[in-house]
Amino acid sequence: MKRSVIIYGPKGSGKTQHAEQLRQHFGLERIVDDWDGSRPYPSYDCLVLTNNAHPSIAARGNYYVLNRALLKAAQVVSA
Repeated sequence: MKRSVIIYGPKGSGKTQHAEQLRQHFGLERIVDDWDGSRPYPSYDCLVLTNNAHPSIAARGNYYVLNRALLKAAQVVSA
């Protein structure tokens, strides 16, 4: 079981478009789209997509801004 990963990006930035690629890269089982912090946080095995930039979201753990997550995934592919 892996800790969930949060991907932040504003609406229209490509979070949903790249979700499957990122889910596979991080080795997670599910994608939770449009998580806004009002629902319980899925702590394990989820790629959590959000456009909520509140600091409490980032404090939950594995947090990436979308462009950094894509860069990380691309570096693994090109290596």
